[in-house]
Amino acid sequence: MNMWKTSRQKWFILPVLCWFAMWSFLELDPAENLNVSPREKALLTQVSFGLFYQEIPRKPLAAQDLVTFKDQDLKQVDKQIPLNQALEIQSLIYHEDGRPLFKLRDGGYLLASRSLVYDHHLLKTETFDSQFWLEPGAQFYKEAPSAQTKPIQVSYKPYQQVRIVGKLSYPRSQFGLTDKGEYVAWSSLSQEDNRIQRVQEILEQKYKEDGVGVYVKQLTTNQVAGVKADLPMYSASITKLPYLYYVQQQVLDGNLKWTDNYAYTKETEDYDGAYDPAGTGSLPKEPTGQKYSLKELVEKAAKESDNVAHNMLGYYGTDSSNATFHQAIRKIVGQTWDVVDREVTPEMAGLLMEAIYLQKGELLEMLKQTQFDDQRIPKELPIPVAHKIGDADAFHHDASIVFTKSPYVLVVFTENKDNNLISHISKDIYEVLK
Repeated sequence: MNMWKTSRQKWFILPVLCWFAMWSFLELDPAENLNVSPREKALLTQVSFGLFYQEIPRKPLAAQDLVTFKDQDLKQVDKQIPLNQALEIQSLIYHEDGRPLFKLRDGGYLLASRSLVYDHHLLKTETFDSQFWLEPGAQFYKEAPSAQTKPIQVSYKPYQQVRIVGKLSYPRSQFGLTDKGEYVAWSSLSQEDNRIQRVQEILEQKYKEDGVGVYVKQLTTNQVAGVKADLPMYSASITKLPYLYYVQQQVLDGNLKWTDNYAYTKETEDYDGAYDPAGTGSLPKEPTGQKYSLKELVEKAAKESDNVAHNMLGYYGTDSSNATFHQAIRKIVGQTWDVVDREVTPEMAGLLMEAIYLQKGELLEMLKQTQFDDQRIPKELPIPVAHKIGDADAFHHDASIVFTKSPYVLVVFTENKDNNLISHISKDIYEVLK
């Protein structure tokens, strides 16, 4: 019984398989023997009819460099049409094989493909009131841009801030409208402050040389630029910065008071981190036992770069550069600050200046009123600058906070260079970030 059922199933399946085998050799055209129009034939034969137009676009432009043809078979080349040129379409017709064609007003023919022609009509307008920054190469237009619109001359510069009050969206492009009525490609606008890119360009074009290290950081965007910012140099009095920061932090934390008094003794000159008392500053060069307030010492070290004042701050305020002091500074700059050899990078000094800025303490105001405000970073700037210089033989440095509308850190380390170079670097960067 089971054998008969199995045999009968085999004889039934065999003709079906043969029928499918024969079907694969047949060529079928669903419109071949039907009396249909070319358009109806196109609907039947086009696999992806969405790739082709079924009506004339409102503002047709060339989607690529293309050619038109003299005949509907698209064999006799007529003209060449460049990308984005407007097309004058007379009608949409269908070839006898079902292909949709555009007939142009000049008599030429073109396949009605969306890959060849796009519709440049306005999709949406949006109201804006925001500040943007220009990218390099931005072009402006007097009217809503089309294929034939030519850019106009404007006074805008790359990376400049502009106010955008509107946005126009088209199928293949978007444009911003400025508060002065100009149009600019949306891709030429940056919502983020991009001026640091220009700073980097200037540094690489003009100051990428031996003996120069520069670190720049915008404090509102945290964007950074620089050249040789990670190259260590002898820092001279720049190494007084970590002590000034640490002592002020002790005051802010309540561990010390500005009114605390400390005696100038021999011990204050003998620890790792102390400077030669005979260096800069107005305090006596020999221990006298005289007492000075903590605030007076900080002012002397910040404004005059006084070595004796620094030594006393280090001795009393950091317990002779103890481990807690080093740990606090390492947390800020990411590495150990060598207070003996004083080999420091511009980036390390910049991170320390940023930390002082974030403290929002009295030290910042002291650094705005130093004996060295007529040179280096502040020299050619019309705005307040908090800074600390460093000098030793061929080394000349300056580390600063420049108080533009968007404050930034600027540190310049130099070896065998003139102080005016630091001023020139500062002026160039200010002109971008002011």
